[in-house]
Amino acid sequence: MTRAREEICAQDVFVYHAAEINIVLNSMNYGQPNMVNEVLPYTDLDLVSYSCYESCIGPALGGDTEALRRAVLFIKRMMPDSAAFGSDNVYLGEYGIPGNDFTLAQVETVMTNTVTIGLEENSPYIIYWQLYDNELKDPDTPLPVTSNNDVRGFWLVKPDGTKSWHYDYLKAVIEQ
Repeated sequence: MTRAREEICAQDVFVYHAAEINIVLNSMNYGQPNMVNEVLPYTDLDLVSYSCYESCIGPALGGDTEALRRAVLFIKRMMPDSAAFGSDNVYLGEYGIPGNDFTLAQVETVMTNTVTIGLEENSPYIIYWQLYDNELKDPDTPLPVTSNNDVRGFWLVKPDGTKSWHYDYLKAVIEQ
């Protein structure tokens, strides 16, 4: 990536090299070998994406609200600084909570906790999983899906075209 950038000398265009990791908590808490502690320290990446379901859903179930923060800080310790982002090169590349599987209060808890921690820890990107839900409850459901009840609820826009609470929350955060 570095050589390509040097050879191309593009202006007003930024291309970043990233990898995605998940299942970080076992490595953080128990030293279990994983990409985060066995590979990431030896990379020369611009960014690392954390698919953080393991640490963001817990608060909805009354669990640890700081697991996500500890995971992000652990990843930052494992990830070499990058020229483009310095030490703030860990982003939340995939998170979400299915609105049909959890209560609205649980959805609100996960969304606000995840975004708040991402912002407080200077994540350059916080990416919600799915604009439209593609996770059918029953794989034999005929397409196109138009009923909100046919999917799990990983959505910003529901099958019936209405916007979800997730959408309204993220829109409000962006507009701040």
